[in-house]
Amino acid sequence: MDKQPGEAVASGGKTVTSTVPFVPDSADGTQTVTFTFAGTDLSGHEVVTFESLDPDVLCDEFASQEDSSTQMPTDEEVRSAFTGETRYINLQTRGILYLIESKERPANSSTVLLGFDGYSLEHLMLKKWHNNWGCLATEEGERNRDAILLTLGNLAIITQALNASIRDADWATKKAGKNGAPGLEGCAVGITTMDGVLSAAAWDEEKIHERAKRLADMAVRVWPK
Repeated sequence: MDKQPGEAVASGGKTVTSTVPFVPDSADGTQTVTFTFAGTDLSGHEVVTFESLDPDVLCDEFASQEDSSTQMPTDEEVRSAFTGETRYINLQTRGILYLIESKERPANSSTVLLGFDGYSLEHLMLKKWHNNWGCLATEEGERNRDAILLTLGNLAIITQALNASIRDADWATKKAGKNGAPGLEGCAVGITTMDGVLSAAAWDEEKIHERAKRLADMAVRVWPK
């Protein structure tokens, strides 16, 4: 990850990742992980790595440590993070939604769970909502809407990035797609964290809050206190 803009490092059009099975022989075991990519465009940048472990293993590890930086939040704190105005960088949001999806998706689901890099992050209400989503009566209403756009209730993982003309369209077009380009109904069907979204006739602040609460309910099941 390129630390300064907070974005994943890409090489040849693909996100740079590395997967290595790791079963340590001892509590302080180590594992070498190799990343291969062209670094010519990263001069002067600071690159950092993140490890993704099994959620159950992480919970056990965190529970065994007393350091405040690894303290598991309470259910109330988790719900507050989902339903408040907490914002995350795109990679964090995609990770949170993917982990919830991987744990909450029914075992008999007809939709196969892809790998982490098989999903794109999408804003359900677009950042440039002024163009196709109508006007609000007050400036305060506009500020509140702008603030909620980057919260978890308005963010989703889908199987492929939407075409720009679909992404910035009105809600009905964003769901259905147009001119052969798929919308959310084609790129998000079967995704558990999208339950209730595709059936919504409109998408607004109320719907974002409702979905945030549903996601928070899922999160406290995945990461019980």
